[in-house]
Amino acid sequence: MDTEAKWTYIGSITTPVGFTRFSLFNKHGAKLRAALIMLNAILDFLGSGVLDMVPMGPERELINRDTEKSLRDYFDVDKNVVIQRLGRDSIIMLRVNPSLMVRMLMSCNGNCKCYVDDVITKAKGNITKYRDMVMNALSRLGRIFNIETPRVLLTHNPTVFGKIMLMGREEVITLSVWDILRAQVFIGGEPTVDGISDIIDTVVHEFLHYLLDKRYLIPAAFIEMTKRIPSVFDDGIVHELITWTLTPSVSRYVAQCIKYGNANKVNIIDTYLIKYPVKRRHVIATRKVINELVSFLDGSCG
Repeated sequence: MDTEAKWTYIGSITTPVGFTRFSLFNKHGAKLRAALIMLNAILDFLGSGVLDMVPMGPERELINRDTEKSLRDYFDVDKNVVIQRLGRDSIIMLRVNPSLMVRMLMSCNGNCKCYVDDVITKAKGNITKYRDMVMNALSRLGRIFNIETPRVLLTHNPTVFGKIMLMGREEVITLSVWDILRAQVFIGGEPTVDGISDIIDTVVHEFLHYLLDKRYLIPAAFIEMTKRIPSVFDDGIVHELITWTLTPSVSRYVAQCIKYGNANKVNIIDTYLIKYPVKRRHVIATRKVINELVSFLDGSCG
């Protein structure tokens, strides 16, 4: 075992088919299998501290398929997964971005014993605080916007921090274990408004997507303001334009509610944040929906 790093034992798994060889070849298929083994082990370990957020049965199967598809289609496995062989042991390293990387050591002799590095161990210590902050924020969002809030489940998808997933006929907010790793730098000590805002940023963003879907706000605004039925492309553009623009303001507003019990009123927002060019019809529909939603941010916390 690698004695230079601090490793925490998280459990054993049956030796995966081909595991004793994949670290020798380090090929794409081997890296994909290693990443999936690692992600499932991390989700189980972190999720054991917040069992109410752990997907089970068909929901876990759906989340597993979604993660595998994302790894195949959107994640550079060859670049961001590294397997290091140490005798009978293998260290799997997975990188999401330059500042976010985790490692898992697998020691195999019959079954494989799994160990994670201190990044994951620290996240396990913070996960209850993270869950409590997320659920507090979601409860307040439901009261502010007068809507029933969705369930929240964990996923292990490394390509997103959160996303809305359809479970049967129900929309569910899924938060990635990578969002917990991202947010833990802000957890600890007396939380500030800025710190709370950073922690809840992802769940606020996904809630806004959920709110737009449930209230059918975009089609109604688009038809009223442009006199045309929105295409799927139009709907997607306006969705992102609204959520990217509103998330910072709504996150800070909810953070103030959590910290103080009240918040500063949010005035009209006229600067739209998005990562790609938009057309006039998208902007005018977006403006109407944003102004409608901002009217709920009147200083009260529901």
